[in-house]
Amino acid sequence: MIFCRARQVALINSGVGFEALLHGRQVLNFGASDYEAVTHPVRDLAEVRSLVAGPRKDDEGRIAAFLEFFLNEEQLGLEDARLEQRIVSRVAAKLARMQ
Repeated sequence: MIFCRARQVALINSGVGFEALLHGRQVLNFGASDYEAVTHPVRDLAEVRSLVAGPRKDDEGRIAAFLEFFLNEEQLGLEDARLEQRIVSRVAAKLARMQ
């Protein structure tokens, strides 16, 4: 496993950041991502030093709650008996927001 010795992962935007979250690692994010709500955005290099000092105490709970939501509510599983209905509902909701 690539993350076995890492405490943190720094990236711009990558699936590696999501995988790091799955392994409970802190993510320093220099860009935008679907999971940026539970990363630490880095706006300039001066911030890096304070972020590298270590994870915040609330990181673990925030990451767990996000992953629970993202994997069980946000993503569509092929085994979902209501898959077609959920897709149609999501598309309709997005179209309504665009109007």
